[in-house]
Amino acid sequence: MLGRFGFYSNYVCFIFPSIYKYIYIICFYNIVINLETDMNNKIFEIVIATINEFNEESDNKIDISNGRESELFGGSSEVDSLELVNLIVEIEENISEKFNKNITITSEKAMSLNTSPFINIGTITDYIEEILNE
Repeated sequence: MLGRFGFYSNYVCFIFPSIYKYIYIICFYNIVINLETDMNNKIFEIVIATINEFNEESDNKIDISNGRESELFGGSSEVDSLELVNLIVEIEENISEKFNKNITITSEKAMSLNTSPFINIGTITDYIEEILNE
């Protein structure tokens, strides 16, 4: 019979009382971290799929060959600010559809961060995960 459930650092522990005055504790390491990683990977896949759709429709392509380090805006990216806004709207819609939660990526919070969430695929993925976890 499950007695209690607790979180300890990166461990999830289940405490089982025993009829012999012993307590059995079974802990699983990294369950919470793995769930967060899975969520981040799902967001990454949605962002990549959205960029692929964008690349099919746009003259200016986003090179995704560097994975999470692929630039969205500035640097070697050919995307202008209007195209970036259109891409962000598409990402918001796809994320909202998949996670059943309306999000706004371009917020006052995003604009006030020291590091822009729009630098590359990894930064926007991490920022979206942060929004979804609020």
